[in-house]
Amino acid sequence: MTVLIRRKGVRWLLAGAATAAVITGSTALATAITSGSPLDYRSQAHVAEIVPSTIGRQQAIDAALAAVPGGTVTGADLDHDRGRPEWEVDLTTPDGIEHEVRIDADTGAVLNVGVDDDN
Repeated sequence: MTVLIRRKGVRWLLAGAATAAVITGSTALATAITSGSPLDYRSQAHVAEIVPSTIGRQQAIDAALAAVPGGTVTGADLDHDRGRPEWEVDLTTPDGIEHEVRIDADTGAVLNVGVDDDN
């Protein structure tokens, strides 16, 4: 009888420890992501780390400015949405039209120039 009670006690102890570990780990990860810590997978540094590119930010900006003459750069992000690394450069022209230029991060080729309709 004593052996049976001890085995059930060990099972409950292990189940409780596993539950506590899951709750603690989930809470820590959620806190890290929302606080902008190094675990924030949305951060630009993380994207650059996992998506190597041969074209730097300034080269991508220069290519985008050549594609949209007179534009002012409002942002440039390295992305990997379409199966390859791409720079997405946002520009605004003097008449207020917002453009998004996609640059191949390996070759520097302009892939697309479009009016940014996210706004």
